[in-house]
Amino acid sequence: MEYKYRNGTTLGFRGAEAMPSDELLISECEILIPAATENVITSRNARQIKARIVVEGANGPTTAVADEILAEKADLHCPHILANAGGVTASLL
Repeated sequence: MEYKYRNGTTLGFRGAEAMPSDELLISECEILIPAATENVITSRNARQIKARIVVEGANGPTTAVADEILAEKADLHCPHILANAGGVTASLL
């Protein structure tokens, strides 16, 4: 955290290497939580996802076709409508 604060980025952090976000989505992992951007999981990359568990933290991080692929492929696919209350919903409470 200190490195990021001082440099404004994590690029160049000793012992780490940069990885494009499209590679990050399909890397080996148990749990994948796309939690920042819409439509990052699509029909082009959904079949390549290796995570057993996919929990959608962002609003709509998957396309409709990707949702269908993940429903068949992942051990657990928790769509954003269940995993993310959303800012608007939470702000009404």
